Amino acid sequence: MAGVAEKLKEQGNKSYNRGRYRAAIESYTEAITLYPNRIVYWTNRALCHKKLKDWKRVEDDCRKALELDKVSVKALYLLGLAMLESKQFVEAIRLLDKAMELSKVEKKDEYFVYSRNALAKAKYEQWEDAVALRKQKQQELRAICERAIKAEHDEAVKRLEPNFGNSNDNVIVIDDDETHDDEVHGFSVRRAEAQEQQKRSRRFKRAEYLSEMYMERCHALSKVFDKAAQCDTPSEISDHLTCRITMDILNDPVITPSGITYEKSALLEHLQKVGEFDPVTRAPLSEDEIVPNFAIKAAVRAYLKDN
Repeated sequence: MAGVAEKLKEQGNKSYNRGRYRAAIESYTEAITLYPNRIVYWTNRALCHKKLKDWKRVEDDCRKALELDKVSVKALYLLGLAMLESKQFVEAIRLLDKAMELSKVEKKDEYFVYSRNALAKAKYEQWEDAVALRKQKQQELRAICERAIKAEHDEAVKRLEPNFGNSNDNVIVIDDDETHDDEVHGFSVRRAEAQEQQKRSRRFKRAEYLSEMYMERCHALSKVFDKAAQCDTPSEISDHLTCRITMDILNDPVITPSGITYEKSALLEHLQKVGEFDPVTRAPLSEDEIVPNFAIKAAVRAYLKDN
């Protein structure tokens, strides 16, 4: 049974390499039917489902694989991707972080890079999702505050109107019995006009003051919300926190005798595949000469915490 299942797996691998993912799935499925406890059949089939973007089946196969081996780097990585696609960011980050750490221990450099990049994407998308939610809530709160300020202003302006509250304070009544001659009558009219002019002047000044206060409050409100929005604006990553090979933010930084810091996996790959020399200075370099750069690692953690 195991031998037949292995042949089916090899057949599935050939189909996969040719881009015939559905045919590969059929081969892996037959292998699983014959020998369901072989984890590679499940993870290989999950990889085919990933190519077809069938994330529910990716999740199902990976969970089965993790029942067989809870520290399978490939299963953790693929399941992390499936969780990321469904925007389950907390679970995606947990799985991808675990896959990255295990791949580092097991020296699976390829999956370390895959997991690290996917983890960075998951954290960024989680941040974007949180920013979008905060922005929506801030806009709603801002609208409420603006309406409250406007309502208070309108009410204050309304109180300036001469007939507000049906008051007759602005109406001057002249009793004909008390105005026996034109001089007295004229004086009363002039006095009434002067009083009315004073009241209009006071209302005008009060209206100007209310308008200024309204504009000041609107401006202050805008400054508060603009300041809050600045917290969600991503800052530029300093060059000393990025790898000179990958140009990505450092995760496992190491420093060479030349004083240049690189991502460990990228530098080791360079030494193995390109040659034993520093990628930037081209000075001779061997693996035993590189050492961890804990200062940069701490700086990266501080940056990621704040951003």
